[in-house]
Order: sequence, then structure tokens, then C-alpha cells
Amino acid sequence: MLTERTLRKVVLTFEELVIQNICKQTRSLVTARLEHSETDALITLDVTYGGARFDPFTEGDPLSLTIIDHMVTDTAFTYDKENHVHVVL
Repeated sequence: MLTERTLRKVVLTFEELVIQNICKQTRSLVTARLEHSETDALITLDVTYGGARFDPFTEGDPLSLTIIDHMVTDTAFTYDKENHVHVVL
């Protein structure tokens, strides 16, 4: 079971990453997958979206990036005809 604090981190990370950055930059379909591992207590968020290359970790809103940086332990961005974002909380 996830704690209330962990759930707040997940929601805040999603809001800042997807809603405040990705959705404002693209008009294409955004797909998000959230996974929780009980074994190592990690939560991963994988987001895929179309459009031109947009790396939210380098081109995103500075305030959102600061908030995200305090919530996550690892981030990754790749582009291969679609944008792919991977976040570990």
C-alpha cells in the first residue's frame, strides 16, 4: 500500500511533468503508464507523446523542473519518432 505522502509525490510529479509541460507543448495523444514495485518500493512513470522533439527536462518550465527534481530519483528522455520520458520516484 502506498503512503499518502508517496501518492502526493506521484500526483504532483504527474501534474508538473505532463499537464504543465508536455500537454502545453503538444497537441498529440499522451500516453502515461505508472508502475509500482513492491519488491524495491519504486514507482516508475513512463510517458509517450508525439509531435516534434520536446525534452521537458531541458526545455520545460523552470519552476516545474525544480518541483520535479525534488520529487524524483531518476529521469530519462529519448526521441525516436515519438517522445519518451521515464521517471523514477
